[in-house]
Order: sequence, then structure tokens, then C-alpha cells
Amino acid sequence: MAATSARLAASLTDAPHNFLQPSFPLYTDTLAFLKNALDPLAADVSSVQQQRLHDARRKRKRSERGDEGDVLRLKQIHTDGFGPDQVWEQARRIIEAARVEAEQGLEAAQHAQGTDESAANSEDDDVESEDDLGEEGVDYEIEGPDEDGVGGEDDSDLEGALDQAEEGGEDDFDDEDGMELDDEDKSEEDEDDEPAEEFVNDKFGLNDGFFSIDNFNKQSEFLEQQDMRGDNDDEASDEEDVDWDADPLAQPMPADAEENEEAESEGEDEEDGPTFGDPDAASEDEDEEIGGGDLDVMGGMGNTNDVMYADFFAPPASKKRKNKKGRPNPHNFPAAAENGGTEDQEDDMERTREAVHRDLFEDEDSAGEDEDEDAEQLDPADPRSRRSTHERRKAAIQEEIRKLEAANVAKRDWQLQGEARAADRPTNALLEEDLEFERAGKPVPVITAEVSESIEDLIKRRILAHDFQDIIRRRPDDLATGPKRGRMDLELDDNKSKKGLAEEYEEDHLRQTDPNFVDAKDEKTKKEEQEIEALWNKVRTDLDSLSSWNFRPKQPAPSMDIRVDAPVVSMEDARPSAGGEVAGASQLAPQEIYKAGEGVKGVNEEVAGKSGLPAAREELSREEKTRRRRREKERIRKATGNEPANKPDSKATSRQNIVGDLKKGNVKVIGNKGKVTDVEGKETRKEGGQQGAGQYKFCPRLPVLKIAGRQYIWVDMASTAKQTVAIIGAGWGAYPLSQQLNLARYNVKVISPVRTLQYTPLLASAACGLFDLRLAEEPLRRQHRTQMEYYKAAAEDVDLRNKIIRCRPAVQELNGQVAETFDVPYDKIVLAPGCEVQTFGTPGAMEHALFLRNTNDARLLQQRMLQMLDAASLPGLSDERQREILHIRIVGGGAIGIEATAELYDLWHESMRHLHPHLDGKVTITIHDVAPSLLSTFDQSLSEYAMRSLEAKKVEMKTSSHIQKVEADAIFTKEDGRLPYGLLLWATGNKASSLLDRLDVRKPEKGLPRILTDKYLRALRPDGTPMEDTFALGDAADIEGQSLPTLAEVALQKGEYLTRELNKAEGHPTTPFEFDNKGMMAYLGNRDGVVAGQADYTGESAWLAWRSGSLEWCRTWRRRVMISISWLFVWLNGRDIARR
Repeated sequence: MAATSARLAASLTDAPHNFLQPSFPLYTDTLAFLKNALDPLAADVSSVQQQRLHDARRKRKRSERGDEGDVLRLKQIHTDGFGPDQVWEQARRIIEAARVEAEQGLEAAQHAQGTDESAANSEDDDVESEDDLGEEGVDYEIEGPDEDGVGGEDDSDLEGALDQAEEGGEDDFDDEDGMELDDEDKSEEDEDDEPAEEFVNDKFGLNDGFFSIDNFNKQSEFLEQQDMRGDNDDEASDEEDVDWDADPLAQPMPADAEENEEAESEGEDEEDGPTFGDPDAASEDEDEEIGGGDLDVMGGMGNTNDVMYADFFAPPASKKRKNKKGRPNPHNFPAAAENGGTEDQEDDMERTREAVHRDLFEDEDSAGEDEDEDAEQLDPADPRSRRSTHERRKAAIQEEIRKLEAANVAKRDWQLQGEARAADRPTNALLEEDLEFERAGKPVPVITAEVSESIEDLIKRRILAHDFQDIIRRRPDDLATGPKRGRMDLELDDNKSKKGLAEEYEEDHLRQTDPNFVDAKDEKTKKEEQEIEALWNKVRTDLDSLSSWNFRPKQPAPSMDIRVDAPVVSMEDARPSAGGEVAGASQLAPQEIYKAGEGVKGVNEEVAGKSGLPAAREELSREEKTRRRRREKERIRKATGNEPANKPDSKATSRQNIVGDLKKGNVKVIGNKGKVTDVEGKETRKEGGQQGAGQYKFCPRLPVLKIAGRQYIWVDMASTAKQTVAIIGAGWGAYPLSQQLNLARYNVKVISPVRTLQYTPLLASAACGLFDLRLAEEPLRRQHRTQMEYYKAAAEDVDLRNKIIRCRPAVQELNGQVAETFDVPYDKIVLAPGCEVQTFGTPGAMEHALFLRNTNDARLLQQRMLQMLDAASLPGLSDERQREILHIRIVGGGAIGIEATAELYDLWHESMRHLHPHLDGKVTITIHDVAPSLLSTFDQSLSEYAMRSLEAKKVEMKTSSHIQKVEADAIFTKEDGRLPYGLLLWATGNKASSLLDRLDVRKPEKGLPRILTDKYLRALRPDGTPMEDTFALGDAADIEGQSLPTLAEVALQKGEYLTRELNKAEGHPTTPFEFDNKGMMAYLGNRDGVVAGQADYTGESAWLAWRSGSLEWCRTWRRRVMISISWLFVWLNGRDIARR
């Protein structure tokens, strides 16, 4: 190290510039020299300052605790990992601390010399102070008891205390740290105390030792005036700057301390503040520890052990005592007479103070008394009797801890052991356990022998005393209104009157003059009395029936039944009808049924002869009738001006008209050999260009007409100006138009939310496994109809005047958003929206019932059948529960409901019964219909045959059954109440489409709302005039005056008729529509059926006719062939729906 010091000294002398950019050896040598020189100095200075700080904290007063100097915390120089600036900062701190320590040592030496010189003068000052004690005019005060107390003890006690203090010296106070300066602290605090205010009793009795109403009023008035003047009130305002760098834990210092603080160097840090980043802060490896006693003498906001009331508040005023020695104490009250009321108030205050003290410290006082009692019970020789209060409390806590630990390791009761077995519990332990839980009412009393005897004694005493205490009848509202009766029992109507003043006067007048006047309140009371009377008659009848050996019928009572004409439900059927009009059962008499045309039926039934006598038309002879018809025709001819009657064109005239139209259109005719002529057969020749058919090879897409063996090609006509035909719907009426309209002449646009034609007559067979469900529908888009446009959307509204259709898409875009609405313009429109499901407002029908309108419904029916069989096959079910699950109920006795019943019957008996033999005999089918018979559209003989056939198959039929509501597992009927089911099929009723409500068309006044058309299927306006280019067909339309049923056969014939008429050259219907009735048929199951037509027949032949008729519904040969093959597989292997 000496060599290193020598090299550094030589470098400083010879080459000081090397220290500007020192090399690594020079840098390491410098650090080593610095560490060797300053480490011993830092250790000595730090230990001396730490010891002095420790002693100062033990003896310093609270007022001087903020003056502690800075203490060096570094005991060595740390160089590992530190830069030059950091090492220099450590060295600077050590050197500064050494300088401060040297200055303090110098000041202490100089102070010691001055103390020796002033020691001689101190004795003279003490003698002078003793002489002043007896001088006159010098105020003094000796705190002690008054003369009213024990007078002889004043001087003796004071002298004894002084002697004892002198004898004991300081030895008695050295045992506890910091206690030798208590008297000095108290004396200095007493000197700093402000004089107590004089207590003046006011007339209101508000003043006490802490509050003075006069001072309060003065301070309030002073502050208000100061606020009005805008003076500074020495309070912080929002505009003053805030020192954000100030230590929030630092205690405010007095003015002299602040001056001393400013004089000190800026590098010193707060002793009690945070030490983040301070290298002098005490580290964890230092041995110094601060005890609890040291914290008691520390100042600042962090220590509150010595916070006293006197530090913040002036001493309260106290009453003046008489004959007190010395000068008057400012704490005493002024001389004032005390009246008796003040003493009473003081007594009340004393009692209140004692009560508050007792409420607050009762537990502690009782605990202290218990400890004192325990201490008194101990033997004086026992060391425990000499323990302090803290030791006794600590011992009590230890005893409680020991008891808790012993209870924790001891064996617990069986209730606290968790899952206790029967062997771990005593006998009848569960029964003897008294559980505590909240009850809604009073607990049930435990009846014992004592309780029974006490009750019997009570009853005997009351009988002997005739004290029966009859129970007073109470009403539920007695708690609110009281048990008052009679005149007080008045029901006041608080509703606002809806009558005017004139009506009130009118009622008062009628009440006085009219004996038959009935008030509304009296009428309400009368209804209640009638209801009570009816209930009493019912109860009396029931009691008579129970108490009589013979049957006693009810007494006749007048009743009124209002019947409404409710026609039989018209449902969509897939079979041809027997007549032009479907027969419907009615509850009215035949003469009460309104028929169209009856209003003018008898207008010309009577005629008047030359004599003026009236005569019926039936009474005239044949000659008279002939003469009258002749005269009527002559009268009509004269009225029309002899105009010739319009006769239909003959075939020749029609042909001439067609040829003329073709000639006007400059149509050319191409012969078999390519010869080109006009429509009259004359050869045409043009200058230039090719001759013959070669000049027309460029237009192979032009339409070609064949008339009488000739081909007509439209050349100069505007063939591209096609008319747009919009078709709304995809049912039986719209399908022929979408597939057969001439695309060379029309732009066909189909708008429907369903892209396929649903074969509704085949849905029941497809659902029951006769063939695949895909064969029960036909797609609208075909390969040979690529020019047809189809929009999967629903028509919301149609502007018939501007010919625009507003559509809402029935699909979503690829990104999941709903597509926006769009408009479709048209030239001609066909309205065929069909009908919707009609449930007649039956609650729960739409949520719980199944339907048979499309293939999706058929698939749901198939899945429901499988779920029903699987649920009934679960173990643990009773026979009754299995029968409820396997109960099939079908609502509707028409063709669709009967055929669905037949197909379900064949599915179970032909296939599923063999797969579930344990459920054989438990499947039940019930048909509900509001009509009195099934298949009411058929002849009565066929209807009766069908009911007998279904009854033979054990199918239950409930006719005239009115369903009130539907639940998830049962239906409720007016006749039978609740009826459970496992499968519910709703096959009845049609409801008009919602589009019809927004169309301005003519509709029937009664029955199903439909669009009325003329015989050319043109929709009628509300005034009855037809609308050109607007046609309606299907279930949503009906011809006015004919009332055709809503059958698939009717819709199909209308669609084929309109297709033929629009494909004609005229472009509009020219011949009226005529319905061709082909008869009706229905399948009854097990190869049995009924056919109604020109000849009625039943049995297996009817089943074969129904089976062959099913193929006729298919629109393509592909469907017919595949359905026939499926029937063959079913005949060989049976039905199968388990794959679904």
C-alpha cells in the first residue's frame, strides 16, 4: 500500500495530465488508496455519531426532537459495481461527516472551559432566589389541598416528600429509561400552558368548561367582518402555491427552528423522512435496533405514543375553591353565588357522566375486578400474587390459548366430526338433536303429560267459572280498520265518476219518480245475490244427493244458450272434390243460410196480364210463355238500335286474322327445300345478299311457329321486348306457370320463400317410411329453365297501380347479415301465395303441435315418432306411463288427418311393432274433430264406412270435440278435460296469407278471406271490375259465384289453364275457366280406402286406385320411377325410419 501511495504521489507531481483520462491500473490504484485511507475514518465517525444519536433520543424532550443532526451511515467505501461519480459521492459524505465531528469536538472543549468559570457565580444566584420567596408583592402559588380539607397534613406531607426525594436521589429513577426527566417536562409544559379562561355562567346555561357562547359570538362576528373586507385569514386558499416536494410526515417547526434549518447546509436530509436512494440510510446488516422505549421519545407525525390532550387544547376551567393559599389561580371561577338549580344540574351531569363511564368501561372494570379477586384469592407466599397487572393479563391469555389448543386436539362430538357413521353416534342421537332454524310461524309445541294435565285443568276451571271465552269472528281487514261494524261498515268507491252532472240529476230524478229504476250498485248487488243463490242451490243439491238413498235430479232452472254459426273447418285437401261446392255442416236451419242471388230470385216470378191480374210464371201456359219471350227479345232488339249480335269468330275468320297479323309483321316462310316466301306463298327477293334460307342462318334463336305444316319466323318484330311475369308463390297453382310459360316471350320471375314444390298428398307416406323424403318435393330450378329467375324471398306488399312488388329476402348474406329489401317491377303478375296454418287461436298449439305442410314437418314427425318409442323403452316405467307416452292424437277428420292416421297405423303394425315387441298393444291413435262425423266432404255412406273401418283397427274417434288449449304433454277439451299424449299432429284448418291484408282487392264478406276473381282468373277491384294483367289462383283465390274448395286439384287445374292462355298469341285469357271434377279418394290403412266419383267403391280396389293416383301427383317421370322402386323395396323388406 505504501508503494501504491508513492506511485500516486509521483504521478500527481510528474504527470498530472494522466488523471484526465486515467488508465485502468491508475484507476484501480486510486480506488485502493481511497478505500485504505477513508474506511477507518468512516467506521470511527459512524460509530461515534450513532452512539450520540442513541443517547440523545433517550434523554431529549419532545420539543427538541426535531433538531437531531445528520448521522453518517457509511462504515466503508463501496467500489464494486460503482462508477467514479458514485465513489466520489461516498468519499465526500465521509469527509463532510469528519469535518462536522471535528467542529463539534472543538465547540465542546470551548464550552467546558466556560462552564468552570461560571460555576462560582451559580451559588450566589441561588441565595438571591431564596430571599425573593419571602418578599412582599411577589406572587407565588403552591398546588395543594384547600384549608377545608385536612389542614395539618399540608406542610408535613410536602416536607416529607422533599426529604424522601433528597434521600432517594436519582437512584430510584435510574431503573426505568427516560423517567428522570418527567418532572422537568411537566414543569416546562406548565410554563408553556396558556392561562385558562374565566368561566362565566350565562343566562341560557350554554357555557361550560370547554365552550363559551360569548367567545363564539365574538369570533363569528370577527371572521364575518374579515371575510367581508377580504383580509387574509392565514388559511390556505385554492390560489396559493403548494409545495409538492415537502415531506408530508415532517412535523411543522417553530420560527427559530426554521432559521436554524436554513443556516444548515442544503445537503443534509431529514432524519425521520424517507431514505430512498440515501447511501447513509441504515441497512439490514447493521446491528443497531430501535426498541419500543426509543420510539416513545421520537417526534414527528409517525409516533403518537405521547400525544396528550394538553398538547392541543387549553386546560378547562375549574371551580374556585375557598381559602386557597397563594395568589388567585386564573383557572378558578370568579366569585359568584351558586343557586340551587345549578347544583341540581351538576348532580344530573354527574349521574350522566357515571352512566356513560359505566357503559363504556363496564367490561374493562369487571375484567379488572375479576383479576383483582383472583389476586386476592392467591396466597401471599405464592409468587403469582406478586405479578403485575400486565403479567396477570398475559397469564390469562396463555391460559385461554392452552384451553383452546386442548379442545382442538381433543376428541370432538359426533356432530363436528363430519360424515359420522351410525356406529359413531349414540342411540337416537339424531332424534334427540334440537335443531335451531328460522320458522315462518310459531313452532309446534311439544305435548307432554304435564302439558296435557295443565290443559285439562284449565278447561275444568273455565267450565266451573262459566268462562268459555267465545272466539270473536274476525275479518282479514280488521287489522287495518278495526272490528267496527254496522254504520261504520261502508265501502267507499274512490274511483272517479264517469258520469256528467246531467246524468247525475237524471238518475236522482228517476230514483224518486220511477219505481222500476235500478241503480248500478243495486244491480251489482243483485248479481252477487244471484251468484250466492246459485252456489247455495248447487251445494244443497250435492248434499241431498249424498244424503238420499235414491237419485234426486236437479231442479229445473231457466238457462240461455247463445249459439254462433260456426262452420266446419275447411282444410287443405289433396283429393279432387265430389262437386263444385264443398258441403259444409251448419248449425242454422237451411232457410236461414244466405245464398248468392236469392235477393233477385223472385223479382220476375209474377207477371201481370191484360186484365191487370197478377199470375205466377209457373201458372202460364206454354204458348203464353213463348209469346212473352218473343216480345222480350223484340224489345231488346229495338233498344240496341238493331245492332247485330256479337257472334264468336269462326275458324276461317280466326285464321285470316292470324295471317293478317303475320303479314303486317313482315313474316317470312321457309319451305321444306329452303324456299322463302311470304305468308301468302309469294316469293320474295331482295337486292344483294344471299337467297333462300341462307340469309336467315344468323338468327337461329328467333321463335319459329308451325301453322298448317308451315314454319313462320319473326324477323322484323321487336322480339327482345319481353314482358315480365312475376309469380308469387311456389304451390300447385304457381308451379305449372314457372315451368311451362314461354321464355321466348316472357321474362319469368318466381318469388317464394320455398325453392321447391311440396307434394302435400305424399307427405304422410314419406314421413312414415314409404319412400325417401326427398321424393316428396320438386325443385323449381330445372336445367331446361335456366332463363327463369327465382328469388328466395317473401312478398311483403304489392303496388298494383305502379306494378311493383316489395320483397324481403328469406336468406342471409354470407357474412351473417340480413339482406336488405328490394323491389321487383313487372308487367303481369300471378298472385298464388297459398294459405297458412290455422290453429283458431288455440293456446299452445303452435308451440307444441306438429304439422304436415312441407318436408321439414314430415321429418319432425318422423323424429318425434322415434323419440316417443325410445322414451317408452326406458326401464322403470309403468304400463300406464308407457301408454301415455305412446298415445298419438290427430286433430282433424279430413283426408289429410285420416291418411296420416292410416300411414301411422301401417308403420307400427308392419315394421315398428317387430322392432319393439315389448310395446305391442300399447300404441293408441285418437282422432279429434269438431264435426259430428269424419270425412264430411264425402258421401254419408262413405263417411260411415270409413268410421267403421277405423273402429275395427281400434282407432278412437272423438267427434264434436272442442280443444281449448294445448300443453307440452296434454290437451284440454271442453268435453273430456285433460287428455295426455306423446305425439300431437294438427291436420286441420287454413288461414289466409298475411299478404292479402295489404292488397286492395275484392274479398268475400264471410268465410275464409280470399281474392275474388272473374271466370278468366283476373283479380277484381273492390268495386267488382277486373284488373288487367293481374291474376290470382290457388288456395288464396276463388272465382266469384262458384266458391271452389281449397284443394290441390283445383289449384293445379287453374295453373295449367292460365299457362295455356298466356302462351297464346293474344297474351291474355280468352276462354273462361271450367273446373273438371275428377272425384275424391282417401286411404284408411291396411290396404283399405274409399273413392268418390262417378262410381263409389271401397276396399282394396279403392286402395289400388289411391296408390296409382299418388303417382299422378308427381310432375316428373324421375319421381314416379323412384317412388315405384321405393314401394317395391318396402314390399320386400318393410318400412324403415330408424336411419333418421
